[in-house]
Order: sequence, then C-alpha cells, then structure tokens
Amino acid sequence: MSIREVVRRRRADDAGVTLAELLVTIMIFGIVLTVVTGTFVSLTRATTQAGTTDQNVRQASNGMNELTREIRGAVNNPVPNLPDAAAFSIATTESMTLSTAVNQSGSATQPQLVNFALGSDRSLIETKTTAVSFQNTYWQFTGVVSKRTLTGPVSVSSASIPVLFQYFDSTGTVLTPNAQGALTAAQMGTIASVTVTLSIKSTQVVDTGVTLANTVGLPNLGATGPVS
Repeated sequence: MSIREVVRRRRADDAGVTLAELLVTIMIFGIVLTVVTGTFVSLTRATTQAGTTDQNVRQASNGMNELTREIRGAVNNPVPNLPDAAAFSIATTESMTLSTAVNQSGSATQPQLVNFALGSDRSLIETKTTAVSFQNTYWQFTGVVSKRTLTGPVSVSSASIPVLFQYFDSTGTVLTPNAQGALTAAQMGTIASVTVTLSIKSTQVVDTGVTLANTVGLPNLGATGPVS
C-alpha cells in the first residue's frame, strides 16, 4: 500500500459527524428540552396553585370561625327607660355592626360592639369597641377600639358567588335589603340567623379561589332560623 493510500484512509476515518447526523441530534435535544421544560412549568404551576389554595383555605377558615363566634353571641343591648336596642345596628350585604356578648376577662360577661366591613382592597376588617359600665346595670360602647384584618380580598358577589351576608327571620324567610343592600331598623330587630358566604381569591392567575358558607343561629335573641 502506497503512502498516499494510507493518508487518504486516515483522512476518511477522521471525517467526524455528517450534517444529517448533527440535525438529528439537534432535533432529539429539542424534543427532550421541550418535554423537560413543560414538566417543570406544570410542576411549578401546580405547586404554586396548591400553596395559594392552602393559604386561601386558612384565611377563609380563620375568618369564618371569628365571624361565627361573634355573630352567634349577638345580644340586644338594654337602654335605660327604653326598649332594648336591637343587637344589629348595621346589616348590609357586605358589612354588619352588632353588639355581642363575650367573656373578656375572668368570669364577667359583658357586651362589645363589633363591626365587619370590607376595606378598599376588599379585605375583611374587624373593628371592636369594648363596653363601659353605665349606671351599674347598663353598658355604653365608648371603650377601647381595636382593629384587625381577618382575611385577604373577598370576591365580589356574582351569579355564582352569593352575597357576603344574608339575613333570615325566625321563620326562615329571607329579609330582603333595600336598593343600597341594607336592612331597615325594623328588619334588623327580627334577624334570627345570618348566612355568611366567604369567598377568598388572590390576584394570582392560577388562583381558583375558595368559598366557605355557614348559617349562624342567634340563640341569645330568643329565636333561631335555619341552621346548616
């Protein structure tokens, strides 16, 4: 074999990959990269949604527990030489103010004024005013005021999401609010139960929201409506 033939064979052996082989390799790498990226994105989205849902459930549960506790303790407030003031002084579809009996210190039971309303970002805010003794056997709500945020943004009522607060009389009949979504003074005196529908949803795109509903009876007012 001549020297020229040996050199030619060596050059053929060192030719490397062909263009077709390179293109096939790039295509396979692209497919693998697409699958891995899609899986990563799906897992990230699922993890984020699970975390958001868990946070919504915690907020909604804590908010519902506090609402239920305070509403169930609603009591009429005695007034000197006049009929008792109704427990509810404000009752709308998205806010309420009521006097409620709670054990604030030791074994002494005294009322407090509680307001539930939505802030500018629709967060549910609780404001409490403690009672101060008046003429020994009566109370005035002129004590310490405290405020805290119970939940994040509450979803706007829609065809699929009922109003935040709905009120019933002792027969289970819905008390229809006026055009402003509020009950009259006469209606507030007949409230026997309140249905709370708390729907929490963050601004994240993957958040589907969480909705809790509970009907709270008012045993201290002498009548109870339908309790679920």
